[in-house]
Amino acid sequence: MLKVTAVLLFAILSGLGSSLDGDRTSKQASSEALKTNSCVTCHSRIFAASDLSNRYLEWRLSVHAANSIGCDKCHGGDPTTDDIKQAHREIFPPSNSRSRLSDSNVPETCASCHKAIASSFVESAHYRRLRTSGMGPSCSSCHPRMASSVWRSGSEGERLCAYCHNAADGILPRRPDIPANSKATLDAIQRSRYVLGLISDLLVAAEKRNIAVDAEKKDAVAVRASLEGAKVAWHTFNLDRVLDMANKTFVQAVDIKDRLNKKVGHD
Repeated sequence: MLKVTAVLLFAILSGLGSSLDGDRTSKQASSEALKTNSCVTCHSRIFAASDLSNRYLEWRLSVHAANSIGCDKCHGGDPTTDDIKQAHREIFPPSNSRSRLSDSNVPETCASCHKAIASSFVESAHYRRLRTSGMGPSCSSCHPRMASSVWRSGSEGERLCAYCHNAADGILPRRPDIPANSKATLDAIQRSRYVLGLISDLLVAAEKRNIAVDAEKKDAVAVRASLEGAKVAWHTFNLDRVLDMANKTFVQAVDIKDRLNKKVGHD
């Protein structure tokens, strides 16, 4: 048991080192790709205490920056010119209906990269309300600003849904069941993510000991794909359907974990 524990600890630490190396490589590639982007070079020099510098710094630490997604991809403008007026051409505040980041337009803007998720969102009652009345939630309601953080936990999702669906004196009838179902669904997705993390560790441990786990590895790929499908389907806000998908994924993941535990000899 001590030997297995040591193998698992080595695998986890090795994986962490690889992850950190990958992060450094990604950031270096991002810096190179954005080196000639005038939006980035100009805004990176603004370090006065202001909302503008806050927004730049939040972007710099975001997943968008890490993937070489510059300001212009979402806001518009021309990142190839040093002329301030031309660089800000066709950029409007989100409150302006012409802005690429207005509530009505932001799903189309996000869809340029996040096509599957945006396609799911346009199937939702949220999107239909947004298009007909302009009052429904949009992408940035749950993924604010640069999306440097994403609502993931059940408790976070519950609070967010309650803002519209269970608020005292709100514009919608109180439906406490909706935030509760949101929490249950996000918790189910999170459970599957946790078990898949355990599976990854067990697969590494098995490979270190030359234990044949091809079947489990293949099944884990399929389960991970199913979980990604549930996360995409979440954006339809058909909570019963997504909860069912996540629960099935969890059962399949636990089965793989148990099979691996027997082979690796780890409880």
